[in-house]
Amino acid sequence: MRSLALDSLLGERHKHATFHDAQLEELSIDFSTGTAKLKFSIPCGFSPKDELLYQRGTLEFNGLLFYFVEPAAFSPKANDRPGLWITSDGPLPDQEADLAIELPSDLPDKAFAHYFYSSTSNSFIVIAAMQEVFQWE
Repeated sequence: MRSLALDSLLGERHKHATFHDAQLEELSIDFSTGTAKLKFSIPCGFSPKDELLYQRGTLEFNGLLFYFVEPAAFSPKANDRPGLWITSDGPLPDQEADLAIELPSDLPDKAFAHYFYSSTSNSFIVIAAMQEVFQWE
């Protein structure tokens, strides 16, 4: 299985863009096409008043092989953010990520698995797929 360096998908459009502290606003899975789409507001730098500036974009995973969304209580009032606050993400396997599941053992060599941890919901989202692409709005 290969490792996915997620921030590298953001390109050079926004020099300081990162998925850390991003806000996941929407998650959709299309089973007929094997596609998962995650819509984010991505932090891209700071304003003159030292506030985070966000730009929207969509992360799409194609060739979906596995997904897992940890059960979580969701409250839009959990913090002052409009979506799930992503405070950690990374490639799997990762000994530091305390997941409630194990990845399937038969994932292809060219596949990747990546996790997102939301402090808003205190839960993980895991996706394994074959291809990834990110588009700024």
